[in-house]
Amino acid sequence: PPPPATAGIKFPQLSIATLEALEKKTVDSIDGLLIAVQTDDCLSHPDIRRAVTSCESKAFQKAFENLDRYVESDKPEECFDTAYFLRAYAYYKKRNPDVEDQNLKTVSLFQEAVSYYPKSRYVPYGITVLGKINRRLKNYGEAKGYFKVILDGYKNYPGLPEVLLELAKLYIDKD
Repeated sequence: PPPPATAGIKFPQLSIATLEALEKKTVDSIDGLLIAVQTDDCLSHPDIRRAVTSCESKAFQKAFENLDRYVESDKPEECFDTAYFLRAYAYYKKRNPDVEDQNLKTVSLFQEAVSYYPKSRYVPYGITVLGKINRRLKNYGEAKGYFKVILDGYKNYPGLPEVLLELAKLYIDKD
């Protein structure tokens, strides 16, 4: 049989430059954490609201410093899971990804958030970052483990496509 007719279908005209630009565009599902916080009851908390506003305006250093003070304070544990994950997110966004110490500190902040609040709705975001940074640091076994946790336990996580992409990059890195 003849191939299906393509009459009337317009295919997009993409230049090489456009395709190269799309290739360079990084996928970062961690930004979904900031979207998820919008429906969090803790958004009514003044410290959390200020941190979210700072993050939205890309003032990550300010958000990190404010949240760092908050989680280190003697306040009752009100909205601490949100604060811990937002603090790690702000640090992740402000870090220089080429500086190993900053990547290690990001790992530490997300490990702390995930271990203190394992039932938080933000855990898959933290685990994804842990996998991504461990891949970057060439800790392939750890990275694969984190990605597997997401694939096995968080089937409805909106960042799942990124985790699959990261896993593919890991296998490419390892040949």
